[in-house]
Amino acid sequence: MKSTSMIAALGASLWIVSEIVERASGGISGPSLIVTAAAFAALAVGAWGIDGAAPPTRGWRVAVAFLSVGFALMAALSVAMWSVGAGAHEETPLFFAAVGVFTIGVLAVGGVATWTARHPRWVGAAFLAVSLVSLGANAAEVGLLASVTNVAMSALLIAMARPGLRVTAPAAA
Repeated sequence: MKSTSMIAALGASLWIVSEIVERASGGISGPSLIVTAAAFAALAVGAWGIDGAAPPTRGWRVAVAFLSVGFALMAALSVAMWSVGAGAHEETPLFFAAVGVFTIGVLAVGGVATWTARHPRWVGAAFLAVSLVSLGANAAEVGLLASVTNVAMSALLIAMARPGLRVTAPAAA
């Protein structure tokens, strides 16, 4: 669990870096897409490390599965955008699949995290609220707000991964 929590924290940190690169370059660019693809690829694996130290429930596993697949599709979308040009992503099946599954994943994880109290309830509620604002900002193409909410989601993913980073192996008898 510790390794997937570390991968989640790394991926979320890279997501923050990708937002900084995107803002610094004035929008989506080749370098920002490469960092974004790396972040989402790491988060596709690392999503399994945000479950905290508690044993996972069935609802949690389903939510994390959607989030994991969503991140994987977003990574694929970033690579596709990088390879064919930043503006070429809209209205393709990959775009709709990536955004759709990612949306279900972030809302499911936020809802289940709030409902089950796997983490402090404020973390789950904040993740759900920030996810909703982020989805709206991205849909309305409000770039700066989308970047700020993506950074907030990244920070909350790091907060969710922290309990897994503290788990240590039992002492030898």
